[in-house]
Amino acid sequence: MESTHRNKKDKNAEKPVKPPRVKWTEPAIKALLSFLLEHKERLEELKYKRGATSNPENVQLWKDAENFLLDFNLEYS
Repeated sequence: MESTHRNKKDKNAEKPVKPPRVKWTEPAIKALLSFLLEHKERLEELKYKRGATSNPENVQLWKDAENFLLDFNLEYS
């Protein structure tokens, strides 16, 4: 008789695939810190606003940081 109950510890069950861990290099960390220092005023303005994660200004700041790091990575890789 085949069981329809699925055991939580079923070894045949598929495990979720984890994305690879990002390893930050020292130059990349320094570049991000440099970017954040250059934009310290923007960070200070966002620090005390409600809904900071969904705040369009905050989202734009991190998109700018992403673009900065992408440019940095292309220059120094």
